[in-house]
Amino acid sequence: MNNPYLKIGIRFVLLTLVQVFLVDHFNLFNGLSAPFIYPLILFYLPVSFSPFLAIVIGLISGLTIDMFSNTIGMHASAMVFVAFLRKHVLSLMAPRDGYENNLTPTMGSLGFTWFITYISIMMIAHHVWLFNLENFQFSGFWNTQLRVLLSVIISIVLAVLLEFITFRSSSKR
Repeated sequence: MNNPYLKIGIRFVLLTLVQVFLVDHFNLFNGLSAPFIYPLILFYLPVSFSPFLAIVIGLISGLTIDMFSNTIGMHASAMVFVAFLRKHVLSLMAPRDGYENNLTPTMGSLGFTWFITYISIMMIAHHVWLFNLENFQFSGFWNTQLRVLLSVIISIVLAVLLEFITFRSSSKR
């Protein structure tokens, strides 16, 4: 599968379906945790991908999750924010020689430490934006931050598990 847009489309559909029909139904820590894997749609875009198109994909994927979650633009807002940050985070984390052309930021291509750092920064940004927008008041501030922390940890664990599953299946080919 050499067409990057086909890969992005398939990843969009699969991650959205897994988020809506599986992950959204996780009830961990008495509802204090709400893990999200759909941001991986953005995180796995090739490094050289157009920032404008990344924002468009972020908007569309966020609106799609908003439709299923009945959250009226909150996920879209978080995804547009993260899509904007993506270019800056990638440039801060660039190897000394730069990235290879059309490199997809995965554990297999850039290593475990790089991947964990990248996913952590991006998930924290997404979750902080989303949960603070959802709460949008100072009452319950620490409860919201605890929710962010637990959700980020579980989301990162799920992202790493997905990465191991897809890396293993792609390395067998």
